[in-house]
Amino acid sequence: MYFLGVICVLVIGSYYFKRTIWFCLKCSLFYLCLLAMSVIVVVWSLLTRCGRTTKNYRFFIWGCRNVSAIYGWKYIVTGRRYIETDDPFIAVVNHQSGLDMLCIAELWGNKPYSNTLIAKHTLLYYGVFGAASYLCNTLSIHRNNLNKAVAQMKSMREEIICKKLKVFVFPEGRRNRSENLLPFKKGVFHLAVDAQVSIVPIVISSLKPLYHKEEQRLDSGFITMTCLPPVSTRGLSKNDIPELMESVRSSMIKTFNNTSKKRNV
Repeated sequence: MYFLGVICVLVIGSYYFKRTIWFCLKCSLFYLCLLAMSVIVVVWSLLTRCGRTTKNYRFFIWGCRNVSAIYGWKYIVTGRRYIETDDPFIAVVNHQSGLDMLCIAELWGNKPYSNTLIAKHTLLYYGVFGAASYLCNTLSIHRNNLNKAVAQMKSMREEIICKKLKVFVFPEGRRNRSENLLPFKKGVFHLAVDAQVSIVPIVISSLKPLYHKEEQRLDSGFITMTCLPPVSTRGLSKNDIPELMESVRSSMIKTFNNTSKKRNV
């Protein structure tokens, strides 16, 4: 009788909580993918002695694109030509969720371009994932230490120019699930002006129709990603940064509202 009672509880529980269980399983798939790809990157780097290189991102790209396929996420990308270039640039992308990495992977595709990310330095301490991030030549920055941040920005400037890196960064600084963009951090704009490289605004439409954490929903559907025309920083100085930030942010908000409305229709 006890055994039958346990089975009844499990059956009834699974019926009422199947949405939660299914949501957790789907989310777990993404994090398991990151973990598996991290292990592969570390092992591959040890075996081949390739060191830090953006080429290691190809493992994450492959994994994330497969997760997108399992989720049933399909992408409409406009302006891709702006990021398929041999010239270095800094791409600023709105940040809604950790699942934004699936969108970044789709943008990068299998193209042999020197793409990388800027992330907070604490990411490097996330076990095997941190080690893999380091080996992928992810650029890290100390947010809470001004002196270290300035030194790191100078180092990044040289690396971007010498290696012709295409750097992707979330200028809001943290995840934002609202219907508007948060104020941008100045650091990335200082970096772009110092390096005299173009800024490419990239807008990911609202993920809410597909992913909603509070509603425990992760559905299939379409996501629009818009690469806006590059904004030149040539000849600009630090005095021009506030106006540059506002101009870029305004164009991204307008695009976010337009593409998100279309996807919700």
